[in-house]
Amino acid sequence: MSHIVCQPSARGDQGARRADERSQSGTRGADSGDTPDVVAAMKLELPAQCLLPDAQTLSQVLLGALKSGEAIEVDGHAVTRIGTAVLQLLWLARRDVIDQAHEWRWLSASEPLRRAARQLFMTDALGLPRDAVSAN
Repeated sequence: MSHIVCQPSARGDQGARRADERSQSGTRGADSGDTPDVVAAMKLELPAQCLLPDAQTLSQVLLGALKSGEAIEVDGHAVTRIGTAVLQLLWLARRDVIDQAHEWRWLSASEPLRRAARQLFMTDALGLPRDAVSAN
């Protein structure tokens, strides 16, 4: 089983840039203009192999982040294989984060991750930008 790395992160509020990114990605979130200078976020680093056995661990991690109300930043640069169950789990988590008016942001997405999402017609549902940063 692969190891999923999660760590809290704090990033500076970029004001208009954040609002612009949100509008381009179609996400909505709590950004009334008077947000704090630092936004707490959980950074989720996906492992190279994201397969069915990893889904339970990932589910627990995402559930914890949802309960805490943190924004989620996903780093998928290392992904070489990803299963349908994990993609579906990421989609559900993204949906719930956005429904709670928090931010879901991809820091990077490998070509295998983007290819799997395209094959399952999940690119938009996952919020993967068409020009996602790739680190192969």
